[in-house]
Amino acid sequence: MKLSKLLFITGVLLLTACQAEQMPEESGTVSIETTAVNVLPQEDSGNEEASAFRETVEDVTDNSTETADSSAIETSDSYTVSDLAGTWQINGEKTQAANERSLAEEFGTGIHLGNEMLLSEHGDFSYYVSINQGGKGTWNLDGTVITADYTTYEPDVRKEQLTMTLEAGDKGELLIKMNYTDGYILFWNRLEKQE
Repeated sequence: MKLSKLLFITGVLLLTACQAEQMPEESGTVSIETTAVNVLPQEDSGNEEASAFRETVEDVTDNSTETADSSAIETSDSYTVSDLAGTWQINGEKTQAANERSLAEEFGTGIHLGNEMLLSEHGDFSYYVSINQGGKGTWNLDGTVITADYTTYEPDVRKEQLTMTLEAGDKGELLIKMNYTDGYILFWNRLEKQE
């Protein structure tokens, strides 16, 4: 098999793999293994190059599946305080989908003033949503559960406790799920770290 043909086949495989990651779930899924079977030439008894190339592709697809599965298992319960420390903001789309009502319906027009949750590596915690909603205190992590003990902001100063859980989002991103008042659920995304 000519090198140009091998490069073409490799390009098709890479393009198909990238397209599969970008496809919405409802449009169906494309498997790299299925694509490899459809694109690669069938083994000829006299074509050792094609056979060797097919074995290499099969090894790569098998290894990538194993790596993805094992990394998902590793991260499920092994978060550390430094993994979570930083600034988080409400994921409006996920929050609204989970509650079937908008942030504005829950928090009023003050939601345009923003929201933020800070988890420091030293255990300091603060958050706010809209106007006069939030507080300051401390937080700790136990597996995938975050517990925050805090004092609310004025005018109704009181001691509160929040229990939050870690979840994976639709794109594999880490989310914090906060059970807010009256059963309303807030999902928080971590902001990218500024370097």
